[in-house]
Amino acid sequence: MPVPIEIATVPMMIHRPRRALGIALSMWVGVMIASMIFYVVGAYAFETLARPLLWRYDVGVIEDMLTQDMALEQMFWTVFMLSLTPAPIQLGTLGAGAIGANIPVFLFAIGSSRALRYFGEAALAIFLGERILRVPPRYIWGTGTAVFLVWLYFELT
Repeated sequence: MPVPIEIATVPMMIHRPRRALGIALSMWVGVMIASMIFYVVGAYAFETLARPLLWRYDVGVIEDMLTQDMALEQMFWTVFMLSLTPAPIQLGTLGAGAIGANIPVFLFAIGSSRALRYFGEAALAIFLGERILRVPPRYIWGTGTAVFLVWLYFELT
C-alpha cells in the first residue's frame, strides 16, 4: 500500500519552515529520478516485471485504462493529473514507459505537477506553519486520523 511521502515531509516543513523549500526540492528531484526509473521499467520490462505486479495488486484494470488514455495522445494530462493527486504515481510512469511516451513531455508532466504539489506544500508550511503549530495537538491528531481513514477507505475499495 503506497503511502504519500507528505505524511513525513509536511510535518518536517511545518516544524522547520526555513527548510521547507529545500525539503520540497529534495522530494522533487527524488520523484524525477524515480519517475525515470519507472519509465525505463515500463519501457523495457513491462511484460515481465510491471504487468504481473500490477495484476497481483489488483490494479491491472487501472493499468489498462491508463495505457488507453495515454495511447490516445492524452499522455500529458493523464500523467499530470495522476501525479497531482494522491494516486500512486508509479501507475503513470509505468504506463508512459510501456507505450513509449515522449520523454520530454512525460518529464514535463511529472515535473510541473509535482512542483505544484511539493512547492505548494512548502509555501503553506512557510506562511501557515506557525499558526498550525499553535493548534492544540488533539485537533491535529483527530484531523490526521480522519484524513488517514478516508484515504485508507478509498485505497482499499
